Amino acid sequence: MHKLNTILLSSLISATLLTGCNSGTSQSDESPTGHLSVNITDAPIDGASNVIIKFTGLSIKPESGPAIQIDFADGPKQIDLLDLQGSLSQALLTNEEVNAGKYNWIRLDVVTDPNANNSGTPASLDYSYITIDGINQALYIPSGNQTGLKLNTPFTIPEDGAIAVTIDFDLRKSILPPNNNKQAYKLKPSLRLVVNDQIGHINGSFVGGTALAVQDCTENSYAVYLYGGHDITPDDIDDIDPNPVVTSLTTLNQANDQAYELGFVPAGNYTIAYTCNAQADLAESSEDVIFLGASNTSVIAGQTTTHNFE
Repeated sequence: MHKLNTILLSSLISATLLTGCNSGTSQSDESPTGHLSVNITDAPIDGASNVIIKFTGLSIKPESGPAIQIDFADGPKQIDLLDLQGSLSQALLTNEEVNAGKYNWIRLDVVTDPNANNSGTPASLDYSYITIDGINQALYIPSGNQTGLKLNTPFTIPEDGAIAVTIDFDLRKSILPPNNNKQAYKLKPSLRLVVNDQIGHINGSFVGGTALAVQDCTENSYAVYLYGGHDITPDDIDDIDPNPVVTSLTTLNQANDQAYELGFVPAGNYTIAYTCNAQADLAESSEDVIFLGASNTSVIAGQTTTHNFE
């Protein structure tokens, strides 16, 4: 009996040791993680002095499994998109640790006045709003409070690594003025997501005042448009291709020339052109926009391309 007990005790100890080893193996099988940073930038629009969006958090959807909700630890962020033109951006999320792997989409949680689309609703500074001619006006974001702003752009968070992405709000494509039925400005977001180590920037100027004051351009509303691919015939923003990848308003530089900057452009080949009646270009409709100086250019990741209109 004593010998039998000794055998049983030895078997029990061996099983316990094996269980301990298996437990250690299961811990090493936990899901690997990586780090995610999310920034926002803006392609500007004429006429507005502020476009304020209030963000409360975001969610990301793994290729398999439920979406992951991330609320901002320091509370909602109210950001003026018009402060983020060209190569400027602002962080929404910095080095957040999440499960590594492939993700199908990202969604931004925004706060909009639930009465924003009602006739005559004044702007509340506690929500998203737009400033036109010095007056704060309610900004209507359809389903913004319910479903947020979703980008169906896949990305991958590397195991034990990090990825930084930037979301571009192209306001020229997104802001719709009040119509006959509703009084509010509408944000119908045209968003694009880029991976920061895969993009470059373009800047330049109109050396010597290059042909900006042409006979058919009397509005003095200058903007630069960038189209994907070489030898593209420029067109306005509407429901028909080609549509620009990104646009930029012009400003006076230190040499008193009109200058521009196009930020967060994926590496590749492009056609670039400018117009002097950009204010006539409204989203979702076709207008007679005059384009000049169309030529080919290219973007290299991590670099800034200079393209002057001479």
